[in-house]
Amino acid sequence: MRHYLLPRDGQFYKGNLHSHSTLSDGNFTPEELKEIYKSHGYSVYAYSEHNEYHDLRHLDDADFITLPSFEASVRHNYARAPYHALLKGPVPVGSSTEGMHLNMFAIDPDKTTDMPYFADIQEPFSLENINELIRRGNEAGFIVSYNHPHWSLNSSALYNKLEGLCAIELINGGSYRSSAMDFTPHVMREMAWNGKRLVAIAGDDTHRPTHFFQAWTMFKAPELSHKAIIKALQKGNCYASTGPEIKELYVEDGVVHIKTSEAQGIFMATAGRRKDSNLVPYDSDERVTEAAFPLDENDVFFHIIVKDMHGRPAATRIYYLDEADFGIPSKENTEA
Repeated sequence: MRHYLLPRDGQFYKGNLHSHSTLSDGNFTPEELKEIYKSHGYSVYAYSEHNEYHDLRHLDDADFITLPSFEASVRHNYARAPYHALLKGPVPVGSSTEGMHLNMFAIDPDKTTDMPYFADIQEPFSLENINELIRRGNEAGFIVSYNHPHWSLNSSALYNKLEGLCAIELINGGSYRSSAMDFTPHVMREMAWNGKRLVAIAGDDTHRPTHFFQAWTMFKAPELSHKAIIKALQKGNCYASTGPEIKELYVEDGVVHIKTSEAQGIFMATAGRRKDSNLVPYDSDERVTEAAFPLDENDVFFHIIVKDMHGRPAATRIYYLDEADFGIPSKENTEA
């Protein structure tokens, strides 16, 4: 039996889920950003201004929708500076202090008139205040996403204890372009090992042109509407990319099947050390566009990463073996 991990029906829609306009600290107006991104094939756009919720659905048209949202933060704190910075003495709030940034997407904007009140928990920087912020966001009707863990200088001691998240910004385009650091599947995996089931998304963190078109989320949905895109986000019917396309993804008789745009490699990782890949030969002009990876009943979970000929990645969320009957042969039956 075939089980589609990305829905068989519907269409793919390209979205930027992290953006800042002149409504906060960006260089372009919301209207300008719409025209820029729409001209590059984007259909979904989130104006996630800093600590200010904006409903810009008046910009929507038949080919472009906005996701009312905002980016919430818990303020930096001197005591949370990394050890290497503290060696030099007191550290001013800024580039060497830890932060926490969370994108919040309104599930039903017609029922959301303002962001959740959280001025009282913006400081001090603490796990308790961060989890309280996530809780209030969920209670107010928002999907909460964990942004750029590396840029925020977060460690596993913090992110493995976050509660109530729906998604992780697996690729932050602005940070990835400048440092190649904020592509963080290892963080998603660590959180999965600690019981956190997160959808993988990506966005540019748009402020200026150098951030444009670096990372995006591809949604598979039956139509271009706020309701359909939010449902796809909640269900994980999407993937994060900086270039490669994932055209089809399903499991049949215990084997993961994937079809992609031209790539140098397609990789599958599981919860343990077991892994698999389909790679072009070294120093070759060949391309791969599909792969088939058998699953094992002890894998617990799996996810896929694709790299194109320029080394740019795309990545799925983590899929768990208890989500569906994937038809994996049991070892007992095989041995019998």
